[in-house]
Amino acid sequence: MPQRKAKAWQHRCQNYSYREGDNNRQPPPSQQLDQPHMHVYGYYKLSFSNFMQQTVPDRKFPNPSMAQPARLVLNIAGLFVAGILTWAHLESLVPPCGQSRSCELILFSPESMIGGVPVAALGAFYYLLQVLLDFAALAKGSKTAKRTSLLLNWAALALTCYLVWTSLVHFGMVCGWCATSAAIVVATLTLGHTSYAYPKPSGARIDFLSVTALTCVAIGGFVVLGYTLQPRPPLTPVDAGTLASLSFDELAPANRIVDGTSKADVRVVFFGDLMCPACRTDYPRVQALVRGRKGVSLVYRHFPLSTHSLSLEAAIVSELCAKKGTSQEFFSRLEDEKTYPNLERIYALAEICGVERREAAQAVSDATTSAHRTVDADVALAKRLHLKAAPTILLVTRSSTPMVVDADSLGTALRNMSVGKQ
Repeated sequence: MPQRKAKAWQHRCQNYSYREGDNNRQPPPSQQLDQPHMHVYGYYKLSFSNFMQQTVPDRKFPNPSMAQPARLVLNIAGLFVAGILTWAHLESLVPPCGQSRSCELILFSPESMIGGVPVAALGAFYYLLQVLLDFAALAKGSKTAKRTSLLLNWAALALTCYLVWTSLVHFGMVCGWCATSAAIVVATLTLGHTSYAYPKPSGARIDFLSVTALTCVAIGGFVVLGYTLQPRPPLTPVDAGTLASLSFDELAPANRIVDGTSKADVRVVFFGDLMCPACRTDYPRVQALVRGRKGVSLVYRHFPLSTHSLSLEAAIVSELCAKKGTSQEFFSRLEDEKTYPNLERIYALAEICGVERREAAQAVSDATTSAHRTVDADVALAKRLHLKAAPTILLVTRSSTPMVVDADSLGTALRNMSVGKQ
């Protein structure tokens, strides 16, 4: 039975040869099956060999001869992606990234630089080299170009894996543009090996008109998308002269620490409004970054804005809770409210935190109480610093000038100070 199958397969392979119109094309001597003692292993070995050498190239899809053109198209797309990110990095622009700020955070972080050069610029240079090598491989069938391209592709894959790992470890997310570039690197590597295994068939020509049109479309899209990039929003402005003139204890007094110890030489000062939506979003993130780090404390200072109803009253009540040691509980209960509470609800929350309603109402109405004076002192400091918005976050140390950060860049700033976790 195996011998009959082998004979039938030999006849089928010869039919493939004649079907192509090449009467001189015969199976090589090593694959001639005239021996009656051919066993099953030889039959399967011949089957696989003819399948790879004859059947696959004859199929319309997948067609290995299209691997190199497809690779060129993907590398042009990669050049487009890396070009947009390079433009955004150099001009301090924010690429479109949906509702997430991951692209802005990662693009302008210290991790986005290697040896003082933006990673995006290195990616653009890499894709440009790949496009040139793909042109050489298509136009002349250069094996050297294909080998060089594959070596560069493997190096790019290793760097991509490292960058993705860095993004996940440091930021807990991956930029959408970076993920697209990573997918392109993997796809081009696969197509590159396919193209190398199946050389360009004789008589095949590169369609320069199609490639030129595709390149023009990519350049046009690059220009159009480039002009849609938005300027990076600046951090909250602060009077630099006043900020530099204030001492460590004036900006971050030990009696205002809400998380950490008074021995900390690094303190994060959070000027917030308890009725501010942005403050409610950023404060838990800042608290999570500070909590558990050695030598870092969190200082909360009030900056109630006139645009937010009852923000001053909530700040005064929170100071009463601070004296009871329940300020964090009061903050959490305010955050858990589905709607912004009225004054009676604020007093009710204070009672849960151990502050009597009568005491809270008196502190709100009497400007001479200690809680009221504490809030007034915070507001006076904010005005000296010319603060305009909440939240405003300052990173204060004993040995350097205070710096303005935001909730996104605070973690990176703490890592740059070599402030580790406990």
